[in-house]
Amino acid sequence: KVVTIMSPKGGAGKTVTTVNVGLGLAMMTGLPERVVIMDADLQFGDVCISLQVEPQHTIVDAARDIEKLDEAMLDSLLATHTSGMRVLSAPLEPSLADEVSTQVVVRTLGMLKRMFDYVIIDTAPFLDEPVLSILERSDTVLLVVDMDLPAVKNAKLALDTLKLIKFPFEKIKLILNRVNSKARLDINELERSLGLEVQAAISSDKLVPRAVNEGEPVVSLYPRSRP
Repeated sequence: KVVTIMSPKGGAGKTVTTVNVGLGLAMMTGLPERVVIMDADLQFGDVCISLQVEPQHTIVDAARDIEKLDEAMLDSLLATHTSGMRVLSAPLEPSLADEVSTQVVVRTLGMLKRMFDYVIIDTAPFLDEPVLSILERSDTVLLVVDMDLPAVKNAKLALDTLKLIKFPFEKIKLILNRVNSKARLDINELERSLGLEVQAAISSDKLVPRAVNEGEPVVSLYPRSRP
């Protein structure tokens, strides 16, 4: 299964959601080696720092040897989290993102689908060609929306764009972040505006920034924390 996490606004909690979904699946299945996170935020990917993983290779290495790329080579480019979960790092510098074409992203994703049971993908906060290509190949898309008006507005614009290209909305699951914040947005009105029902809600909790700064997802650092 390919699970893609997207948000058309930076700072909405997309990467935090990605690493917790990935590690949560690894813990739940008991097969962390069958789960991989692909950091497809090609300019400012934060998956590795969020997991305290120091990658020796990135997706740029795949791009530079795309003609020779096979599953064995791709496996050698993956970092390993302490849990056993695997990680494909984004480029280490924003300037290197230009080396990673949509073709590279699509080919790499195709191989990861054959190699793993779950591919969890973090994306850039906009709808460019690589992100749209990933969405088309995803089984589930988690749309993370923060509880503020700019986040809701950007989410609506993104959904309108996906509607124009006839993207299947049944794949999209609406995830609200920081639902107990002081934003005071009406959830029913938000659902009507976006045309989606909320599938999950994440509370605002001081444990989250603490976990981020310690480089370990909440699901492993504070397994008893409230959802």
